[in-house]
Amino acid sequence: MRASGGGRQGSDVHEGSSGQVVRSLQTLLVNGVGEWGTPPGGADGQFGPKTLASVKAFQKWGHVATDGIVGDQTWDVSLHAMSKTLETAVGLQYVVG
Repeated sequence: MRASGGGRQGSDVHEGSSGQVVRSLQTLLVNGVGEWGTPPGGADGQFGPKTLASVKAFQKWGHVATDGIVGDQTWDVSLHAMSKTLETAVGLQYVVG
């Protein structure tokens, strides 16, 4: 079982999602925009069209399906310079249960 409040609790993060996980994702996308070139339009915690475009650019950069949905493949993209995956950089945690 995955921790509640995380992006990997059984549902993906996608356009229309909101909350702290989206805000953390947006912050990471803003900070790494030099790598994938499309800013999410700020970190307001609302997954809208600009975040969608930024996620798709990140997915293309990470060589995963470019569908705009932050699911397992996208969370597992390696952030080479940070030696982390997107999931660990955003701060999602698992609980055993």
